[in-house]
Amino acid sequence: MYQFIDKTKSNLSQLVKTRQKYRNKIRYTKDENEVKQSKEKAKSLTPEIAKLRKQLVDCETSEERSKHITKFIDEKENRRIKDYERN
Repeated sequence: MYQFIDKTKSNLSQLVKTRQKYRNKIRYTKDENEVKQSKEKAKSLTPEIAKLRKQLVDCETSEERSKHITKFIDEKENRRIKDYERN
């Protein structure tokens, strides 16, 4: 899972940088056709960026839940061992 998170963060970073380049180009370009093209390219990256951000949140949530589940299982196992030792 950690490899997936690292890969996703890398892809996300690259897409955000690319989108920012298009937005910067919009500021400094005077040609209306180039501005329109840059806006369209920047807008086309936004859904992919949103998708990657959602995946990261889902992974972090899943990781947090798995920590709680592991902790619960460990506690239950420790109780079982203590009960066994008593008897």
